Amino acid sequence: MGLPARVKATLAGEHRQRLVVWAIFAVAALIAILILALAGQGQTLKGDEWAYARELATRPLPDALFDPPASKYLLVLPLLLYKAAFSTIGISDYIPYRLAAMALTVAAAALFLVLAARRVGYLLALPGAILILFLGSSSEVTTTALRIPIQIAVVAGLGMFLALERRDLRGDVAACVLLAISITSHPLGTAFAAAAVVIVLARPAPERWRRAWIFAVPLVLFAAWYLTLREPAPNSASFGDQLGDLPRFLFQSLATMVAAITGTFRSPFDGQINFLTPVSYVLATIAFVAVGFRALTSRPPATFWAILVAVLVLFAAPAFAPGLLRSPTASRYVFPGVIMLLLLICETARGVQVTGRSARLAAWAVVVVFAIGLYSNSIALDKNARAWASTGKQVSAELTALELARGHVEPTFRPEDPNAAVQIPSTNLGISAAGYFTIQDAYGSPAFSTSELLTEPLEDRRVADIVLARALDLRL
Repeated sequence: MGLPARVKATLAGEHRQRLVVWAIFAVAALIAILILALAGQGQTLKGDEWAYARELATRPLPDALFDPPASKYLLVLPLLLYKAAFSTIGISDYIPYRLAAMALTVAAAALFLVLAARRVGYLLALPGAILILFLGSSSEVTTTALRIPIQIAVVAGLGMFLALERRDLRGDVAACVLLAISITSHPLGTAFAAAAVVIVLARPAPERWRRAWIFAVPLVLFAAWYLTLREPAPNSASFGDQLGDLPRFLFQSLATMVAAITGTFRSPFDGQINFLTPVSYVLATIAFVAVGFRALTSRPPATFWAILVAVLVLFAAPAFAPGLLRSPTASRYVFPGVIMLLLLICETARGVQVTGRSARLAAWAVVVVFAIGLYSNSIALDKNARAWASTGKQVSAELTALELARGHVEPTFRPEDPNAAVQIPSTNLGISAAGYFTIQDAYGSPAFSTSELLTEPLEDRRVADIVLARALDLRL
């Protein structure tokens, strides 16, 4: 017996709506990639990426994977991918790494779209997905390839949610594998592990224990590394101080994510990024009350509590980070925090019926918030991509100077010296001359050739002059 005509028409309308939403999403993704491609030209390795290259060039692969230096994380899959990329395509061209980061951002936004659509429909899920594509407030993640490990952890974690929704053996096996990838790609994957614990243990009594391996296997692997191979960072706060800071960090993290979503992180007067403003605290309070009201006045499904637990773990993470990483406003935390907070908002709104004038007001509120958030984040996306590009060119100039001084420069020399009489812009290169030459011999170099350097802007040539003069100890 065929379906009634009304049901067929409804299904056809929903199918057309999905096609339109995915088409809009694809166009938005293309625009975001074009902005990044044009604004971010000239980027190169930075910060932790140089540390990865040094570790992989100087240590046996098992040691680099499972025994990182103190204060570093378990990044098994990302380091394997870096090793393969460094050994094949090298580091002279940063475009492949940026393309990989862009693809991971699009994948995270697409997975969010699917998960959110199952809660509030494709039309309401689309603004959040587009916002993720243009999330310039998370500059370390979206405008460069610096945080690929975090992106892998997030994409695998979101995939785990989809796999668990299948409620069959194939989905559970996929969820276990994806969770293992997430938790061994970056410690933020523990947030998805906590969510998996809630979802699996919420199943009926016999099944919950038979399927406990979904989260137990990845957690046991992570715990084994944490307890046996991890070295605590010497500059970390004490555990007591971390616990004492936890409430403050939780609320500041919420304020940061709400400001990133609503676009209120960017001052309309000077354009500076400042997450923790009175407005962000007010909006964070409203979000806290709304989620709390929903939790106390209804019987949310297990997925609500799972996503809520994941959000709490993500928001608490900066309090337990080592040393200078203890900052709830650090842009590296914005990417996963915003995605999971948006998903929690969608989960909170699931099943809520709004009609008439209230529906129109709610729709306009969503449009206004989305417009402001998209505008602020798009401006930040372009601005931060250009800033990273400028820094990348200065790094290339520094490295050109080191190559010209090779054979004469001290092995311990560092281009950035806070005690030098003449300073260069900070590029967070973080490696010595000896470390750079080791990386260069193994994987190549993004340094300018001498002919290329002559065509660069004056400020880049000046950086090379200063570094070369210091490397050769030239003086009047």
